[in-house]
Amino acid sequence: MAPQRFHEQFDQIQRSIPDVPLAMGPDDSAEFIYEKGVVLARDGEEARLVEDTVRTHFTDTTGLVADHVRRAGPDTNRSGITRIQVGDPGHGDRRADRAVAGALRALREAEGRAGRRLVSRNHVVSIAVNACPGDEPVPAPLT
Repeated sequence: MAPQRFHEQFDQIQRSIPDVPLAMGPDDSAEFIYEKGVVLARDGEEARLVEDTVRTHFTDTTGLVADHVRRAGPDTNRSGITRIQVGDPGHGDRRADRAVAGALRALREAEGRAGRRLVSRNHVVSIAVNACPGDEPVPAPLT
């Protein structure tokens, strides 16, 4: 059986940034990597809307904790983006993050009204194909 390269690469990337818990997604597929327990929104009123909407949704949804929803940084910053904590990043495993998925679902209706996205995962960006780190987990044999 061929090795699961994306999973090996995920492990390598997680080892390189151990203080940032990561998940792969969407849901249980392995297509991209993102920070667990955090979503991103534009500063200001949109960030407040995201916080309030997610908190309300989590209050009404079994298994999601509304008390975890809070700003993970200052109200405004140079980037114009606010990090919002929506779950415990230590909860669960590397396959998907139920809190992040729940936060994204909570905003669907508001995004439909706005005609654009209001919230996003905090994706880990890689410049290589399929999140391949510069130093492969298992170097290719010399031939």
